Amino acid sequence: MRGSSVRNQKMRKEDVIAFLEKKYNEDFGVVKSYFSSQDKARIIKDELINFVKAIAEEGNFLDFQMKKVYKAKISQSQIRKHYNYFLDICQDVEYKGWKEEEHLVKLAMEKVYINYDFARDNVNYFFKRFVEDLIDEVKDEKTLREAQVLFEALAGYSKVFIKK
Repeated sequence: MRGSSVRNQKMRKEDVIAFLEKKYNEDFGVVKSYFSSQDKARIIKDELINFVKAIAEEGNFLDFQMKKVYKAKISQSQIRKHYNYFLDICQDVEYKGWKEEEHLVKLAMEKVYINYDFARDNVNYFFKRFVEDLIDEVKDEKTLREAQVLFEALAGYSKVFIKK
């Protein structure tokens, strides 16, 4: 008999994303805490390293049914790709100076690129949210530089914890 049994309901990718969104919001507010903290070094040393481990092991938060519809994968090359795009924007600001409209549009495009890679299962949800949250915090050249430091630290830690 097919019924309302949870076991018989087919798991959808949207359900997995909702689960990961809840987990991210409850446990991994590293971007928000970094920008609101006076002790940025502690956040990089403590909170960020735990978050990078979570990015590397995102699939461990999922049960068997969830893993059938969502592949929580991430690679060094994808992290470097998105970090390098972000770094290009930072270098552009260094050479040209902060041009709000131009640079905020480029940052908005990075959100498009990360969502495209997520839709193609090239990056996992936690990394996508990290990049989106980081870009949302950038308002001017100062916050761009702070974001660059945090993203650079994530890229460095990921070399240790993400083996692909």
